[in-house]
Amino acid sequence: MKAVFGVKKEIPVNPGFPCMHTNAGSGVSSPTSVASNPAELSSAVDKNWYNEFYSAQQKGSLAVHPEVVRRYSELRHPRLFYLERWFEILGDVSDKRILYLGCGHDNSGILLAMKGAEVWVLDIASEAVRVQVQMAEASGVGERVHPVVATCEQIPFPDRWFDRVVGCGIWHHLQSDLETPSGEMTRVLAPEGFGVFTEPIAQSPLLSRLRKHVPVAVPASVSPRCYPLTPESMSTLQREFRLEAEFFKCFGRVTRLVLRGTPLEKASAWKRFAVFAVHHMDRALLSLPNTQHLAGEVVLKLSAKEAAGAVA
Repeated sequence: MKAVFGVKKEIPVNPGFPCMHTNAGSGVSSPTSVASNPAELSSAVDKNWYNEFYSAQQKGSLAVHPEVVRRYSELRHPRLFYLERWFEILGDVSDKRILYLGCGHDNSGILLAMKGAEVWVLDIASEAVRVQVQMAEASGVGERVHPVVATCEQIPFPDRWFDRVVGCGIWHHLQSDLETPSGEMTRVLAPEGFGVFTEPIAQSPLLSRLRKHVPVAVPASVSPRCYPLTPESMSTLQREFRLEAEFFKCFGRVTRLVLRGTPLEKASAWKRFAVFAVHHMDRALLSLPNTQHLAGEVVLKLSAKEAAGAVA
């Protein structure tokens, strides 16, 4: 099996510790010490919850659907849909080294590998990483996707190793200590590299209060400890990085009720029309001054302040 920096395709068995790290020289995975502070305890709780969640998922075809591949290759509506914008900001990723933080069971890392990138998928949950390996093999990019079981607070790679660091919904899991993973991301990024992330966000106290009275269950993939990115956390990220933000999804929050788990690519014509309609409404609304606090999703481009200053 191919191994890169000691990270083998065989996923290391999770022995019940908060996280595991790979020794880059020996290829031997070893557990960290038992959690000793709130951030480590939170990480341990999330790891156990997500391991149970991913191991309980029904097994079906794991290959990325051709319509999904086409959509995120063409990127026809990046101003309407935040994930299309995420891919657009990343640009040409051919032969780029990309670290995907908190990969979960999302297929975006697989799509990046299909676009020619070398992708390392990192998660604290070994079951999530196992799913990534299976998706990669089913989609024909097994040799371009490398599993890493680790935390974002201790990324087991050398300095300046990655051209891009990406994620879809990872920073809001790290809000008890954003400084440590921010430092790690800066450390492993190449001088001209940058990060691109999508995050759920809650900046309107009124909408947050209203949400408590809406009888709609949160998605099954959301852990009990999970909550959207707060204004305070956005301020922290702005201190740590040169931050560029684009906001999406005010009325678009209702699309979950319309699609009910069906991917947009497979939805009926009327459902697709409804989804596009509310996203066009969002585009109009969030383009107005003083409306960004109504957004439910943000796309972040993060780069080192030192690098930004050097370019300037």
